[in-house]
Amino acid sequence: GDPTTSIVDSDMSFHSVREYVVGDNPKHIHWKLTAKIGQAGKFMLRQYEESRRSKMIVILAANTSEYRANSDEYEIAVSAAGSLGLSAIRDQRKISVLASDEIPALARGRMFAIKEFKVQTKRRLLDDLCLVNASEQAMGLKDVCRLAAAKHADVSLAIIVVGSTVTPRLMQQIKMFLPSNIGVLFVVADSSPDAEPKFAEVNGMKIFTIQEIQDLPGLMGRFIR
Repeated sequence: GDPTTSIVDSDMSFHSVREYVVGDNPKHIHWKLTAKIGQAGKFMLRQYEESRRSKMIVILAANTSEYRANSDEYEIAVSAAGSLGLSAIRDQRKISVLASDEIPALARGRMFAIKEFKVQTKRRLLDDLCLVNASEQAMGLKDVCRLAAAKHADVSLAIIVVGSTVTPRLMQQIKMFLPSNIGVLFVVADSSPDAEPKFAEVNGMKIFTIQEIQDLPGLMGRFIR
């Protein structure tokens, strides 16, 4: 990544070690080095250099055409976006959660807008997500990703949450609007009776299909490190 001069303990790029002080996150204690020093009450802590690799964005599809009609796919997708955001906030990761905004019919093609949810706390994110609804006037994912990439140039991972009507071919087109040097992962909410939780790689894209929100932790544990 492109490291900055600031040092944080919750980032992803290992930098150095220092002595543990009250208030530090115990999960970053370097136990092997602590044991080697062998001084009672003295713990060594991994310290990390802030890097662009640590930031991710979650993009929620909000156009009704991106979900199966008369299904609960959109509700599952909102829950998935919320869970990913809450996990990042809990782990003190840099995170932005976005969705397409509604565009009046007469302004389509001339007006572009995205919603950016508050992520300062878990409660603020959940409150914001409760207010967003799918709409046939919401901007399509291609434009959402294009605007997101322009606004968040330092992102390293994009997780795009969609419904089952978004095909791998469309995903490939959507991915082209994001920087080529970042990771892109699609989470597909699929409520069809024959759907099942699964992971697939299609043309270099990582696609994780969930049928209900309970299927998501496997994704988070496997890919969001």
